[in-house]
This record gives sequence, structure tokens and C-alpha cells, in this order.
Amino acid sequence: MNYRNHSIWLSILLAGLLIAAGQLPPEIMADRHRVRLDRLISENRHQEAYRLTSEIVEFYEEHDLELPHEFHFKQARIASSLGLPKEAITALHTYLNKAGKEGARYLDALELLDRAEEKLREAEAERKRIEAERRRAEAIRNRHTELVNRQIQSASVPLARDPLSSGGLGPEMVTVAKGRFQHDFKMWGDPKSRVRWVEIEQPFAISKYEVTRGEFRRFVKATRYRTEAEQKGGKCDHEFSSLEGISWNRLGFDQTDAHPVVCVSRRDAMAYAKWLSRETGRNYRLPTAVEWQYAARAGSAMAMLPEPLEDSEAMPNPCGRANLTERSAINNSDTDCLDGVTFTAQVGSFPPSEIGLHDMIGNVEEWVSSCFFEGKGLPQDENAGHCNTRQHVTAGTGYSSLTNRVRYADGTLFYDYMRPFDLYESSYGRTNLGFRLVKDFELKKKTKEKGDVVE
Repeated sequence: MNYRNHSIWLSILLAGLLIAAGQLPPEIMADRHRVRLDRLISENRHQEAYRLTSEIVEFYEEHDLELPHEFHFKQARIASSLGLPKEAITALHTYLNKAGKEGARYLDALELLDRAEEKLREAEAERKRIEAERRRAEAIRNRHTELVNRQIQSASVPLARDPLSSGGLGPEMVTVAKGRFQHDFKMWGDPKSRVRWVEIEQPFAISKYEVTRGEFRRFVKATRYRTEAEQKGGKCDHEFSSLEGISWNRLGFDQTDAHPVVCVSRRDAMAYAKWLSRETGRNYRLPTAVEWQYAARAGSAMAMLPEPLEDSEAMPNPCGRANLTERSAINNSDTDCLDGVTFTAQVGSFPPSEIGLHDMIGNVEEWVSSCFFEGKGLPQDENAGHCNTRQHVTAGTGYSSLTNRVRYADGTLFYDYMRPFDLYESSYGRTNLGFRLVKDFELKKKTKEKGDVVE
């Protein structure tokens, strides 16, 4: 047997041994990999297909095989479908350099290359935007002390309580200085957070406490007002029971005049604000969703930073700092509060925020003046005439909120890393839903007189 015939028979013998041992020659295994790749692509299993392309490249290099030109085009299509423009561009360059103009997918490759480069430019622009936002947030973090001092200084200036024309005084108010912050609007049950930078252009005053039952009682006596829950068709839901026919002065649990008024609808709250405005001659109203969040977060860097609290910054148990779900109220392992308060607490029972506001977290949720349009994605200001909808916004949390979702940092409590908002019809009431008010300052306008600027 000559040498040539000997080599042929040796190759046949080796192939037979490989098959007998359950292994195939590298050329056949390479084809198997490519057939499997085509199947994954046809089944839209692109993640698996992309991982397989890496294995194929390694296999071909290991066995010193040359990849078909078509493979690089397929690799580019898979990378593009997964939103990996940089990897798609690399694969397309390889295909075009190897296949050239004679490649079967030459024109398709050029079109895909244009799309991938456009996606890469968009990704780079988004990366630059995020980096700019990060630098801006860092700059605001560095101004944290300045912000805190300005807010505390504003809030610590005593505000005279407005006298009522019928005798007595209006509510205690806290000044909130103007400023800029990152408003993050998150609905219950909606994982999406809608974030925007907001400029608070004018200072305003906000109630130190939630409006109390005693304050609301005075309004009812003076005007003989009947809440919507007391009228036919009105509704108030009890948070921990199925009681019906309850109202602000008949709740099914004990309250004093120092507790926050609840079982009031949005219209009830606005009626009280209108009466208080007439009594004092000043403009009292419900806060907007933006004003409420800014006031709740004022004085904390977390008000303006997009990232959530780190675990190292979190207190494991916020009980004692806010009226949250009492363990005895519900059989739920997610709460371990034993503060002795099952329902509403008297206003001022828990520590205030840095600027002196009580119960911005816990006790009762609060009506705000904003409404919500699904298409716009953010709360709309009623004062701008946008609220021709039944979807009205409430802010904050109440005595039924679980403690396992509350965190603490920089002297401020945060619920689920941001203030949650809820939607109800304006006639709706609940035993853990009340309100507080904002008072607009009467700012002096500057006018020119004889060339001078005067106030």
C-alpha cells in the first residue's frame, strides 16, 4: 500500500472511531452549531442565539476553521435585535470586509449598518444626558447644606396666625422657601416613576398640621355645611372594617378635636379652604402635588437626587417617627409597630420634619388640588384649568401604611423611596384621608417711578 492510500484509510479509520465514540468531526459539529443558530433565530430566541454566536466563534478558532461570511451578518442582526448597536457594527464591518460587494447580503448589511450607527448615536446621546444629570445631582448634593439652611431659616421665621372675622385664629403655617427640586411622581401599583425637574418660583406657606376635626367643626357650625358622606350618594370607606354610613363626626373609632378630620371629600376640603379665605381675607387652597412633595421633602438632599436610598442609610424600624400600621390592627408580618395608635393620632404626636411639618408621612393621606391625565403621565394643576376629569390626586401615606416600605435618611422619612400618589373621585372619602392647606403670600410688585425701582 502506498503512502497516499495509507493516509486515506487512516482518515477513514479515525472518522469511524470518532463516530463510534459518540463524537463528530469538527466540520460536522460546526454545521450543527449553525443549524441550531438558525433555529433559535426563527423562534425569536435572540438571547440564546447571541450566546451561541460567541460559542461558535470560539469553536471555529479552536479547530482552525473559517467562519462563513453569512455568519457575521446573522450575528449583526441578532445583536441589533437585542439593542447592541456597537456589537452589530463590529459584526457588519467583518462581514463587509470579508464578503465585499459580492456578498449575498451586501445591500442589507449597508442598511443595517446605517440603523446600528443611528442607534449608537442615540445611545451615546442618552449616556451623555444621564451623565449630565448625574453631575447636576452631584452639584445639588454639594449645595445640600445651603438648601437646608435656607429652608430651616425660612421655616423658623414665626408666621402670625391669621385672625378670623368671626373670632379666633386660623391654622399654624410653615414657610417653604422657593427653590428647585426633582419631582418624582409614582402611582400605587405602577412601577414606572415619572421624574422631572421643577422650579418653585415663589415661597408659600403650608399648614404645620393636618386640618383638625375641631377646625373643620367650626366651619360646619358657621355654614351648616353637610359633607358629601352625609348627603345622599356620598361615600366614606373604613380602612380596617366594612362599616357603612359613617362620616367625619361618626367614624366607628374615637377621635377628639385635636385629631385630623377624615371622611372628607375633595369638594369638602375645598369648601373649607374657601370659607377660611373669606374669614381671613387671605388665599387658602389645597396644595398642588408638586408643592406637597416639595414641602414634604424640603431640607433633604434626597428631595433632589434620582438614586434610591442605600441600605446603609436606612433605619430598620421607623415606628415612633410616624403613625403607621399598628401590628394589632392587622395580622401582618410586614409591620411590627406597637405604638398604641391603631387609627388616627392627634396632630403633632410624632416628630416633625426638619422644617417643622408634622405627619407628611403617616397618620392620614391628604387631598391635593391636582388631577391626573393618563396621556400626560404627570399630575396637572387645577389652577391652570386642567381638571376636567374625575381622577383626582391624593398624596402621602396614612395609618394603614406598612412600615416595611418606609426608610429614613437626613432626618426625613421616605415611603418606598419616593412619595406615592393615589387617584380617587372628588366625592370619595376614607377614614385615613384628610388634607392640609397652602396659603399664598401677597408679593409686592416692583414698579418704575421717576427712573427708580421701588417696592
